[in-house]
Amino acid sequence: RCLSDWSSDVCSSDLVQNKMPPKDWLPLIGVVVGAVLGWVFNQLAQWLVVRRDEKRAIGRAVADLLEIRLRLLVIPKAVEVLSKKFSIRLQDQAVLKVVLTQLFPTDDDLGKRYGEAVTLVAAANPILGFRLRSQDIVSPLLHQMRTIALSDSAGVSLFSQFEEKFIGHLKPHLEGLIRQTAWAHGVVTWVRALRILRRPLEIPDTLMESLTTLQPGQARGLGDGAK
Repeated sequence: RCLSDWSSDVCSSDLVQNKMPPKDWLPLIGVVVGAVLGWVFNQLAQWLVVRRDEKRAIGRAVADLLEIRLRLLVIPKAVEVLSKKFSIRLQDQAVLKVVLTQLFPTDDDLGKRYGEAVTLVAAANPILGFRLRSQDIVSPLLHQMRTIALSDSAGVSLFSQFEEKFIGHLKPHLEGLIRQTAWAHGVVTWVRALRILRRPLEIPDTLMESLTTLQPGQARGLGDGAK
């Protein structure tokens, strides 16, 4: 019994002596906290870089979407201005749309630029990137359909009705994409995009000057020259 009591006392005293004081834990805690903070800051830095590149691509996509919307709506708006100023038949209005599309300032790099921006957006946000795909082909496709419709005089009236419904359906779709993409870019961009969408459509100055200086005979001559 004495031997067992003695060994028990010795073991207890060893445990007390080997127990690390709280102050000795501080360097170890500092190393662990430093490692965790280093990892967090590294992840944060990588996220900021990705976010910066994503925001840049989203900004380009917003600008190009606004350009696509303008090109979709400006030709019918220009024909509407001319129709109020002159007496233009429905078939001549269709011809004017084709002619004015050719007169409208071209942006040959729009498709390439928009595709690159969407690809960058899709890398960070696949769902938004998917929704943004192929929006830039709308105006060229509509122009080709107008040109084809002119080959059949009976089809001009039907196509005009189709075009009105098509644009009426596509306009809110495009504007919804603009709002969503602008929100992904930031609150300030979203507010600015809303202001642009609520503002009455403005015809570009160069095209507007050409329209307002036309005389009735010249307006009809545009249609005859395109036939």
